[in-house]
Amino acid sequence: MDYHTIKYIQNKLLKPKIESLTTKIKLGVDNCKEYKYIIRQIRRNEALQHDLTDLLKTQEPDDNTDTGEGST
Repeated sequence: MDYHTIKYIQNKLLKPKIESLTTKIKLGVDNCKEYKYIIRQIRRNEALQHDLTDLLKTQEPDDNTDTGEGST
């Protein structure tokens, strides 16, 4: 996956989904089973977002990388 695809997934798919699920929890749910299901979905989406962030860090150009030349 390239950098822009990862950012798209994070900002346009995962973030709104997490916000929507969080709003459902805040407004109330009918029973404990539904509550647990929504909480699992939020955690799963947050874990995916964290994994994508880690992947993004490996693909992001880092200007502060030490090349080992003349560092003081």
